[in-house]
Amino acid sequence: MAAARLDHRPADGGLHPHQPRHRVQELPELVRHHRRPDRRRPGHLDHQRGDEHLQGLQRRRLRVPDGERDDLLPDRRRDRRDPAAGHPREGSALMSLQAPLRPGTTATGSVRSVDADRTAGGRGAGRRDRANWPVTIVLALCALSVLVPLYVTVTMAFKTTAQAVDGNAFSLPAPFSVDGFVQAWELTDFPRAFGVSVFIAAITVVGTILLASFTAYAIARNWERRLFRWSFFYLLAAMFLPFPVLALSQVKLTGLAGLDNPIGVAILHVMFQLSFSVLLFTAFLRSIPAELEESARIDGASTGQVFWRLVFPLLAPMSATVGIFAFLASWNDFVMPSLITSNPALQTLPVLQQMFQTQFSNNYNVSFASYLMAMAPAIIVYLVTQRWVMAGVTQGAIK
Repeated sequence: MAAARLDHRPADGGLHPHQPRHRVQELPELVRHHRRPDRRRPGHLDHQRGDEHLQGLQRRRLRVPDGERDDLLPDRRRDRRDPAAGHPREGSALMSLQAPLRPGTTATGSVRSVDADRTAGGRGAGRRDRANWPVTIVLALCALSVLVPLYVTVTMAFKTTAQAVDGNAFSLPAPFSVDGFVQAWELTDFPRAFGVSVFIAAITVVGTILLASFTAYAIARNWERRLFRWSFFYLLAAMFLPFPVLALSQVKLTGLAGLDNPIGVAILHVMFQLSFSVLLFTAFLRSIPAELEESARIDGASTGQVFWRLVFPLLAPMSATVGIFAFLASWNDFVMPSLITSNPALQTLPVLQQMFQTQFSNNYNVSFASYLMAMAPAIIVYLVTQRWVMAGVTQGAIK
C-alpha cells in the first residue's frame, strides 16, 4: 500500500470538523442555515477554512454537561493548530500507522513493565491498609471489652470456692467444678425465675410485633394525611423518654390497676418498645409497592385479608428483627421488674442476681455461675438469630 504523507489534506472546498458549533458555522448565502453542518450545501460547510493538521485534532471530552447538549464538542481553531501530545508533526516523511502514544508508553511502543504496575498497586494497597489501622484498633478494643468479661465469667463459674477466692481470675479452673451451678440453681429457684422471664419475654415479643405492625401499616399507607404523620412523630418523640423518668407514675398506675405483676411488666415493655418498632416497620412498609395491595383489593380482598395474607408475610424479616430486639430488652431488664413486681416470688432472673451482691459477696463461683445461667439464653438467641437482625435492618433501610 502506498504511503501517504502526513500533511495530506482534503481537497479545497470543504472541511468537516468534529461536532462544530452550529451558531458560528452559518452558510454565506444563508441557505438551510438551521441544518447541521454536515447537512448543509457542500463546499460551504465551514467559513473558517484553512490548512489544519487533521491528524492532530485533539479529542474532546465526552461528558455532556447540563445546558450544553447542542454544543457537545465545540470546534476551536487553536485545537487544530495544537496537535495532540504524542502525535507526529507535519513534515515527517511518512504517516505512521501507529496510534498516538498513550501515557505509560515509550517511543518504541513498549509499555511499562508489569512489575512497576504491581509495585504501584502494592503501594496503594499499603496505604489503604495503613488507613484501616485506626478502625481495626477501635474494633479490637470493643471486642476485648466484651470477650474479656465473658471469659472471666465462664472461668470463675467452673472454679471451686477456694480457687475463686485465692486464685487468679484469668486462670483456667483446675479442676473443673459444677458446684457453683448446683448452688445457684437452688438459691435462685432457677426454674420458676426462668419461667417468669420467658413469660414476660413471650408477651413482649408477640405484643410488640402485632401492635407495631398494625400501627406502622396504618401510618405507611396514610402518610399523606396529617393526623397519621403527627402520630408517627409523636411515637418517635417517646423514644427519648427513658423509663426512670416515668418510673414513679408508672408504679402508681400499675398498682392502682392491679398490674403489679409480670403481666403489668410485659405491658410496659410493649409500650416502651413500640416507638422503635414502629419506626422499623414503617421504613420497611414504605419499600413495599402499594400496587400489590391494590391488585388484591380488585380481587375482592378486604383490608384485613390484605394485611394478614399479603402484607404480614412480607414483614417476616422485619418481624424477626423487632422480635429479637424486644426479647433482649425484656430479658435483660432489671429496673422495671424490680419496681413494678410487688411479689418477690415472681421476680425475673436479672432481679434475682441482686441477692449475690449482699448475702454471697465472697462466694464468687456461685455468683458467676448464676450470672452465666441468666445470660446464656440471651446469648444463644442472639447467636442463632443475628443474621435475621442484619437482614431486617438492611432491607428496611433500602427503598
